[in-house]
Amino acid sequence: MLLMEQRQVVPSVLGDPHMLGEVFTTLVDNAIKHNQPNTKVVAEIDTSDSIATIRISDNGEGIRPEKLARIFDAGVREGGAGASAGTGMGLYIAKLLAELQGGDISTESELGKRSSFTVKLPTVHSADEH
Repeated sequence: MLLMEQRQVVPSVLGDPHMLGEVFTTLVDNAIKHNQPNTKVVAEIDTSDSIATIRISDNGEGIRPEKLARIFDAGVREGGAGASAGTGMGLYIAKLLAELQGGDISTESELGKRSSFTVKLPTVHSADEH
């Protein structure tokens, strides 16, 4: 189940919509496929200081500590409830795409309890939009 929470009006972010779509598709897909079917996935959006912060989190299995430090490296795969055959390139590519847009991705996880991926992207100032 995916829940979306929007606490305020979010300004437009800088970046290519297709690349950013790939970033968020990867994060949501991973949250779904690496956890049990009843896992709750939440997307939260917030802004401050010309930065949009988008957090995709779940109440699932978490990521093993030895994998967490390397989760964005090429070829790193995390098993899990719904582990599928993959290349281990999804999070690596997502991080590269976010960085190409002037942003970044980070993660936090508690084994057996939750995982959270945070994407920070620069926003377009309202004066720049006109």
